[in-house]
Amino acid sequence: MGGLFLQKPLKMPAEYPSHIVIADDHDMHRDIVKIILESRYQNTRISEASDYESLNRVCTSLNPEFVLLDVCMPGMNGLSGVYNIIKAHTKTKFLICSAIDSPILVRTMLSFGAAGYVYKSMTANELLCCIDTVLQGSVCIPPEIAHDPNGTSLTRRQWEVLGLMCNGKSNKEIANALNISVDTIKYHISELLKTLNAQSRVHAISICNLTSPSPHDTEIAK
Repeated sequence: MGGLFLQKPLKMPAEYPSHIVIADDHDMHRDIVKIILESRYQNTRISEASDYESLNRVCTSLNPEFVLLDVCMPGMNGLSGVYNIIKAHTKTKFLICSAIDSPILVRTMLSFGAAGYVYKSMTANELLCCIDTVLQGSVCIPPEIAHDPNGTSLTRRQWEVLGLMCNGKSNKEIANALNISVDTIKYHISELLKTLNAQSRVHAISICNLTSPSPHDTEIAK
């Protein structure tokens, strides 16, 4: 099932969700997912968001029951936005849908309060199964996480720093973005490298299966 720990036949839901939000910055992905959802949840309102600001706006004003969330939308600020949106809307179920196959990222998203994590490589039927599972109150996770639930995860601040590193930011630029000192950033990067057992910034990004345009790999974290 596209690597997901969920194997059961697709049945019609006993009760349709009132409101679903598709949050993704790729227009074509949103269009395709909306068609898939409309074919199943025919009485459900389906909204769209393309960045953190629009997602926060629709969640605040409309209180959706369920959000299918891409973690790499504009405005997420190194995944801080994921944490903030989940904590601000505790009655909404957030299912992370990402192309990033990273056990560390999956565990971290679950620690943030996400109801599950699925890959964009899955089929339409698999996606619907996962959404039904979450709507019924269960968690949908990849098998490697189910088999090793106590593996490495990162703190929210570490993900903020890592996300800005992925955007090519220097220590000074990260410090300015997070409104903390450069020395504090160096501390967080040092702890991040220790947690991941990484030798450099690029190595840390590679371990998390992310990509980086950063020219600052040689910047030390001490």
